[in-house]
Amino acid sequence: MSTELQKAAQLPETFRRPLPTVEELYEAVLQGKAEKLNDWERLLNQPPRSEWLVKHPLFKKEITDPATGQKVDVPIDYLPIEKVEFLAIYLFPQRRTEIKEVKLIMNSVVVTVRVHVLNPVTNEWEFQDGVGAAPIRTKSKAAAMDAMSVIDSGVQTAAPAAKTYAEKDAYEKFGRIFGRDLNRENLTGYGVLEKRFVKDHEPVEEELKQIIAMKETTEELVSLWNGNPELHGNKNFFNLINERKEQIKGGADGK
Repeated sequence: MSTELQKAAQLPETFRRPLPTVEELYEAVLQGKAEKLNDWERLLNQPPRSEWLVKHPLFKKEITDPATGQKVDVPIDYLPIEKVEFLAIYLFPQRRTEIKEVKLIMNSVVVTVRVHVLNPVTNEWEFQDGVGAAPIRTKSKAAAMDAMSVIDSGVQTAAPAAKTYAEKDAYEKFGRIFGRDLNRENLTGYGVLEKRFVKDHEPVEEELKQIIAMKETTEELVSLWNGNPELHGNKNFFNLINERKEQIKGGADGK
């Protein structure tokens, strides 16, 4: 490219910004990561598929019947453990469960776990703790605390069940997609996350628009674009360049 063409490809000094400082570059990198983390949080806090939800056979909640205005008890919704495990495998290719504590409370095995997952955005390990309990089965009509009436597989089945419930409890803390908040009322919406990092398009000066409109070939537009990297983040600048390129290709300027 000739010196004259290089000069022509550059914008007037009023449109050029000084080189960024190191601090500004780090800020840009961090903001890019913040936007990705924000999108990740939006994903984790989407509600689970409605067709995956199941009505609990035992536990109920009180709601106001919209038809009668009366208080009624209805089964709570819950996300089955197999769906939680599927989501965990899908969203966290690397994960592990650490058993923190196993103890007996009344006639139940109580397990505390720490679920470690690799965040796909930051590439760093994170964790959430969870607690689960499962009753030890006893013979029919036996007292709950009668150790002599515990069936042979009572502890053997209660312990892993409690661990599974504890893992489910831990994953729910990562976000609504794992079934958190299913039976809560007056929830805070997460719609604000969609706009947290959205910025309005930067304005484009009239003189800049005229410069773009005067370009007669796509090569000139490419040179204009390459000669002004500080404007590559300006979506309006990008759109004007593309619009003019389409005009030139279609002969919209009559030349």
